[in-house]
Amino acid sequence: MSASDHKIVNQENKDSADIINWREFEALRNEMRREFRAQDEELKGTVDEIKQTLDATNATVTGLADQVTDIQRNIADMLIEVSRT
Repeated sequence: MSASDHKIVNQENKDSADIINWREFEALRNEMRREFRAQDEELKGTVDEIKQTLDATNATVTGLADQVTDIQRNIADMLIEVSRT
């Protein structure tokens, strides 16, 4: 934030009925844009981290599902062999 924007944004109106002038509006708008962009970047980073975690979790769950399927198949094969004897 430029020093002039910061000064304008942080000034206190002496009369609560004062109307904001165009320079004050632009300074406030610029400050809010900077804040929103900063928050947006932070949120994007958080969302990216969550996506990576979900991708890793999905890969783990898929691997476990494959292992469970193999175990079930082996149990079924063993039951068939036991029933033959």
